[in-house]
Amino acid sequence: MFPGPRFRARAHQFMMSKTDGVRGPAAAAATVVLAAFGTGGLSVWFAPGGVAGFALVAAIALVTAAVGAAVVSLLASARLRKSLAPLAAFARELSSQRDFSRRAPAATLPELAPVAEAVDELLLQVQFRDQQIERQKEQLEEEVGRRTAQLERTMEELRAARDRAEESGRSKAMFLANMSHEIRTPMNGIIGMADLVLESTLTPQQAECLETIRSSAESLTTIINDVLDFSKIEAGRLELNPEKFRLRESLASAMNTLALGAEAKGLELVWKVAGDVPDALVGDAGRLRQVLVNLIGNSVKFTEQGEVAVGGELESTSLGQVVLRFQVRDTGNGIAPEDRPRLFRPFEQADNSATRRFGGTGLGLAIVHQLTQLMGGRTWFESEVGRGSSFFFTVRLGLQRDVETPPAAAGLETVAGRRVLLVDDNALARDFAAELIASLGLAVEAADGAAAALARIEEAKASGLAPFDAALIDARMPGVDGFALARELTSGGVGPPVVMMLSQTGRLDAAARAQSMGVAAYVPKPLGRAELAGAFRVAFGLEAPPAPVSAWGGGQSAAVPAGPQRVLLAEDNPVNRALAQKVLEPRGHSVRVACDGIEAVDAALGEPFDVILMDVSMPRMDGLQATEAIRRLESPQGRRTRIVALTAHALKGDRERCLAAGMDGYMTKPIRPGQLCEVVEKRSMPAEVEAEPAAQAPSDEPATSEIARETLLEKFDGNLEAFTEIATVYLENVPRFLSDITRALESRDLETLAGAAHSLKGTLTIFSVESAYRCALRMEKQAKAGELEGAAATLPALKGEVERLDAALKRVLAPG
Repeated sequence: MFPGPRFRARAHQFMMSKTDGVRGPAAAAATVVLAAFGTGGLSVWFAPGGVAGFALVAAIALVTAAVGAAVVSLLASARLRKSLAPLAAFARELSSQRDFSRRAPAATLPELAPVAEAVDELLLQVQFRDQQIERQKEQLEEEVGRRTAQLERTMEELRAARDRAEESGRSKAMFLANMSHEIRTPMNGIIGMADLVLESTLTPQQAECLETIRSSAESLTTIINDVLDFSKIEAGRLELNPEKFRLRESLASAMNTLALGAEAKGLELVWKVAGDVPDALVGDAGRLRQVLVNLIGNSVKFTEQGEVAVGGELESTSLGQVVLRFQVRDTGNGIAPEDRPRLFRPFEQADNSATRRFGGTGLGLAIVHQLTQLMGGRTWFESEVGRGSSFFFTVRLGLQRDVETPPAAAGLETVAGRRVLLVDDNALARDFAAELIASLGLAVEAADGAAAALARIEEAKASGLAPFDAALIDARMPGVDGFALARELTSGGVGPPVVMMLSQTGRLDAAARAQSMGVAAYVPKPLGRAELAGAFRVAFGLEAPPAPVSAWGGGQSAAVPAGPQRVLLAEDNPVNRALAQKVLEPRGHSVRVACDGIEAVDAALGEPFDVILMDVSMPRMDGLQATEAIRRLESPQGRRTRIVALTAHALKGDRERCLAAGMDGYMTKPIRPGQLCEVVEKRSMPAEVEAEPAAQAPSDEPATSEIARETLLEKFDGNLEAFTEIATVYLENVPRFLSDITRALESRDLETLAGAAHSLKGTLTIFSVESAYRCALRMEKQAKAGELEGAAATLPALKGEVERLDAALKRVLAPG
């Protein structure tokens, strides 16, 4: 190859010169010479005028292109809008009609064809999905229908099963009630006759046999009550009946019930309630007492020696309520660990051999457990084999408002500060008795036995202290017992001038033995504040000792408050008839017997009676029907004989049915002689009141003063439960009584008016409000005399009296 030419680099040269013949700026021309290489050059010639022309042409071309482009764009846009309009309208219709089976219109532009196809594909998928959903919906509806039908069949079967169960429960409840009636009736006769014979002169062997019979009958009655209570709890039919009560009185009552059993086994039965525990409470005192009796009774039953101690403490207080914790501690054998899990199960005992040794159903602790739950508490226990057990339970109770605090001195103001020597070997019993004595305003010193007591007496003499004014000695102590110490103090002249005796029971032989030694007062244990205060009043000569009272009329009986009563006894059971006659006739009451309801009605028609004792279950005509018949027959005569139901039925509603039938009272069997006498001898408002003098006639204006609570409760002897039930029934029915009277006045029906006024009058007798009673009586007499205008004038006063009574009843019934 040949080599190329060599160039020698030279500098660039730019030259500018004017062109000849050209004038002014527009004609200016320039010559540019670029000398880059030595071998050649580049010359550029331009004229300014040529550039301006070229710019004008370019501008015109640009404007023309822009206008053309705009025109083309407008035309294309219009065509595109025209092609999209059907698709937009289709989309709007699809959105409003939701008909996914339609298809998109054909595209007029080839470019829009894929869009239409995509829309159709989407619609096809949506349609397929909707069809699937519809099929699933139909399947679900069919399944729901099947399951609903199955559920309805199941519900119908469950309802039928529930009805059968309820009917079975009612049948069982009625069976239990009827069985309790059938069993309690002979038990009533057995217990009553045993009590009656035990009051007569017997040999020790005869008395022991009769006491065994009576004890066995009591045990059987307890078992019946346990089974009935447990069946009510299991059926959810057991309801609590809150009422005002005094805690310490209820606890003392429960302890007294079991004192004889503890005494028979040589056990010390003591109790103590902490000082900060309130006494005036609201709750079901009966069920609380049942829990205590069950637990204390179990401890007495399974403890061979030592003591059974009961304590009460305050656990918490809030919003007018308190939670109390009780403990029942014994010194028995304790409970083995393997037996503890089944202790609260029904029909079981810790030791299966215990049933053979001690009897019982094994329901006691199960009932306790469930009752404490009903009362807002719980139950638990601690036990150590060989040392004993402690059972605990809590209950939630209300606090009473406006409680009247009992006087601290309890009638011992004149002897306040006198020194009392307390002698008791049991530390817990000694501490509790010392607290009670101190609460009575007396000074107390305690000794744990006879030797310590004599040493205290000598110390007082040697140190120049004031001598003891009284000694309170426990009868049963190890070594030198209380009787021996009392004999030494009374006969030797070394002791206080007043010697009193404490004993676990109040048996007459022990009291007579103490009296023969010069003992001033004999106080039964477990101690109660009221009983102890009464004993001190007698011992210090502040009041005479009470005369013994017998419910049977033998011995030194108290006078009958209401005088001899004419009694009609309607009872089909010959044992119960004989028992009632033997109780009532020795006390001066005359008793006529009727064997069924028809005989009772005939007897009530034939002669007047002060009280009718009406058995509810009798042949031919039962007690409810007989009562209704007697009330109907009495109405025209203006009489109302007091009728008291006697029944062994224990189901809820029996008492209400008796009251609704026209009865004035209700007693469950077995009935104690004292209860029977109390019912028969209870004061009542006269069935008829003679015409009052004009000066004492009630005014047409109702009384304005409030009716005292004591007046309302007079007929109920402080029994708030009975008062509450009868007052509730009265408040439910009194509007009907007034409505009947008003309608009778409007229709001028004198006979109906007299009957309605008489019914209201008979109801008012229950509450001892004489002003209301006299208003109703005056209206009844006016109706019988045909004095319609006078009866109408009496109506405002009667309504005012009824409203005043209603307000008073509601105040008493109000909680707290």
